[in-house]
Amino acid sequence: KDKSGEEIPIAIGDFFLRAGKYDEAIKWCDEYEASFPAGPLLEQAYFLASSAATQSGHTAEAEKRNQKFREKFPKSSLAGQALFNQAYTSYQKKDYAAAISDFREFVKKFPDSEAAENSAFFIGVSLCELKKWDEAIKELQAYEKSYPKSKSLPNALYQLAKAYEEKKDIANANQIHARVAKEFP
Repeated sequence: KDKSGEEIPIAIGDFFLRAGKYDEAIKWCDEYEASFPAGPLLEQAYFLASSAATQSGHTAEAEKRNQKFREKFPKSSLAGQALFNQAYTSYQKKDYAAAISDFREFVKKFPDSEAAENSAFFIGVSLCELKKWDEAIKELQAYEKSYPKSKSLPNALYQLAKAYEEKKDIANANQIHARVAKEFP
């Protein structure tokens, strides 16, 4: 291990992030940056602070930190998660158009990642929020086909039924409601 103590603020920040103490995590990551402005763990410090801000729900702070990370470390192996964080922050802010754009970019760049499933789900939900029912139906049907065993499938099907209801397609909406009641009691 590094004897200079550089890893200590990062380890503490990571501990607080995992414990759900997001403000403390950010504080320790900022402490690392202040103490070691060119340190070898700076990328990790920025990423942890970005993740903590995203998970905290403080959307303005998350947006700032996600952008800062992506600008400073565009080729990072953590860039995918940073892009997902940025998309999720837009979703939390109810900036659904930006969320859709970023989630789509994420799925395009990282189709095999675990977060691609979540991205696909949030694209469909965001389209519902924008009342783009035809697009939402298409995306949610694709989600259902691509992720038939997803824990989010009942929620996706609910959104799909809602989209059909909004289009006055009650037969399809009722069919999906019946399926959800049967398959996910």
